[in-house]
Amino acid sequence: GVSISCSALQTISVSAHTRHFCDGTTTNYPSTTWDLQSPSTTYYVYMDSDGTYHHSTDINDMIQTGTRYCIGSITTPKLAATDGTTGSVCAQIGQTFV
Repeated sequence: GVSISCSALQTISVSAHTRHFCDGTTTNYPSTTWDLQSPSTTYYVYMDSDGTYHHSTDINDMIQTGTRYCIGSITTPKLAATDGTTGSVCAQIGQTFV
């Protein structure tokens, strides 16, 4: 499945994943990373239908529409943290990530 993680240096990583659609088709998406350098900040990760990943600090930006779907959220660690964090993944009806 898809996973979101963050290093102690606030680098957010989203794993490669496959999106399965109700009509039986699938689409493979590559992994991505962002170097954000913003400690103790929650980011909401989403993707548009063209395969472009996005991140935002506003949860409303990732509201699922016909061309956008939620990947999940993650909070970057505090500035002095030595370990990273793991984010949560959105679950949508009719969608499975492998």
